[in-house]
Amino acid sequence: SCGFFAVFGGCERMESVASLFKLIREDIDQIPLENDQRFGNKAFRVLGERIVEKSEKWIKGILPDDLKGAVVELKSYFDESFGSYIRVDYGTGHEFNFLVFSCCFFLKEQNTTNEY
Repeated sequence: SCGFFAVFGGCERMESVASLFKLIREDIDQIPLENDQRFGNKAFRVLGERIVEKSEKWIKGILPDDLKGAVVELKSYFDESFGSYIRVDYGTGHEFNFLVFSCCFFLKEQNTTNEY
């Protein structure tokens, strides 16, 4: 059951967004941790580089053809969703970016591409 998401297009859209996490998890599994830091882990920077490099393709893969132009806006929210890869920092501000990304994705059919 999709619960809340059923209002915005149901399970299919939720599964599309969830598929992005599977792609990120595949990259996480390939990146060795660097255990020489007191705080954070520099491997997070490598993950960030991969997310930024691949996110446009990933997002285009879940958008319908008529809305692929929205990837420009969605990418920035998605890329910032997981933290600051330079500072190795993550928190509620970054999570808010994912909330905005999700809202844009789930409400995308409420608007035309020109309104993104």
